[in-house]
Amino acid sequence: MVVGRWSRPSTRTSYYRPSFRARERVRRGLSRQLTAFFTSAPILASSAVHRLVTLGAIAGLPRLAVGKALPLPAARIFGVGTIALSFVGLSVTSSAVARAARSAVTRHLLLVSAASVAAAVGLAGVYGVGELAGRDWIDVGRMVATQGLLMSLGFTLCGLVGHLRLRRG
Repeated sequence: MVVGRWSRPSTRTSYYRPSFRARERVRRGLSRQLTAFFTSAPILASSAVHRLVTLGAIAGLPRLAVGKALPLPAARIFGVGTIALSFVGLSVTSSAVARAARSAVTRHLLLVSAASVAAAVGLAGVYGVGELAGRDWIDVGRMVATQGLLMSLGFTLCGLVGHLRLRRG
């Protein structure tokens, strides 16, 4: 054991294991990096992050298909989780891009896009959890229609127009 430093003259000596200190340094460094990541629009707006979350959304589809075609519930859950987390990532990156936009119209279009994809993923999550729990919170027809409108008009159309306005302006 390594003897720690005195915290106050009236208290006794603290004893820490070296592995605890190393883990604490890693945790603090990771916490700082995550805070910088989520509060920095240029990092989130970078094309590498966009590519990563887009690749996750696309790669999740075959996993979901394998889980549906074969009796592999783990593949299905993994595919759905990958797609959902990727769309949440797209929502976060779109919000970061919107924060950096100069035009109010562009900013609002990108924020509508981000909110639409987050609402669509939330709706799909409610349906999925209801299906797993054996409850009919929302039926498939209503979920598909609502999610289709949110994704097509909100996410795709507003996002496309917002990004085109960013390139122009």
